[in-house]
Parts: sequence; structure tokens; C-alpha cells
Amino acid sequence: MSYTQNTRRVLTGGCSKSLGGVMTSVPSEANKSHVPGSWPRGCKRTPVGDEAWMRYEAERASREVFLGVVRADLEQQPSPRAVRAAGRRWCTAIVALADDVAKQKQEGGR
Repeated sequence: MSYTQNTRRVLTGGCSKSLGGVMTSVPSEANKSHVPGSWPRGCKRTPVGDEAWMRYEAERASREVFLGVVRADLEQQPSPRAVRAAGRRWCTAIVALADDVAKQKQEGGR
């Protein structure tokens, strides 16, 4: 299952949960024949959730671009050992960024 498919599954809960009014469920027997990787049948977007949906899509696109950059860097590594080392460096850098942003928000929130 791809990252995008898993995100959709988690965010919609198979269309049983709502993402800021974006997804609704129409109970029917058709929902039982869901094809993996596609939206469950009977789900529809509501007009109220268009703004939230656009925000979600923008965040998802940004995340996909970032992961593509990371993957391209990892694919350039010459050996499996180098790939794992580069992956650890990426993780360390991301955690350091998260700590910095969290610290700034904490200081700004007081």
C-alpha cells in the first residue's frame, strides 16, 4: 500500500470518519465491494469541506514532493549501507528541525 493510499485510508477511515466535513458516508451494500487504492463507493465530497479538502491536498502534495527528494537522494547512494546511513542523517535532520520549530512555538506561545 502506498503512502497516499494509506493516508486516505487513515484519514477517511473507510469513509466512516469525517475530515472537517469533507467526506460523508452513504450507507449501502456497495461500500462492501471497495477496491483497494480507490475511494469507497457511496462517499461524496460535501461543498462545506472544499476549503479543508484543498488544504489537505496541498499538504499531501508538499509531503509527496519532499519524500520524492529524500528518495532521490537515497537512490544516489552507492551501497545499502550508505543508503541506511543517509536515511539516518535525514531522520536526524528532520527531528532537529521539529525540535527547533516546537521550541519557537513554545517560546512564542507564552
